[in-house]
Amino acid sequence: MLVGLAVIYAIGSVWLAGATDQSLVSGIIEGGVVFVPGDVLKAAAVISLVTGGHLARLSFVE
Repeated sequence: MLVGLAVIYAIGSVWLAGATDQSLVSGIIEGGVVFVPGDVLKAAAVISLVTGGHLARLSFVE
């Protein structure tokens, strides 16, 4: 999950920098860094659900 996010951030930041004629550092800050805290919280929530077994115990088929 984190590797996928890193790939998305890398592609999106480079594209943003090129599309808006900004430096690469500016594109990374404006296009990636602002979303990191929320994505870290989402990843932590998913990891805690999976490792705690909560998702495995849910039964959607009766």
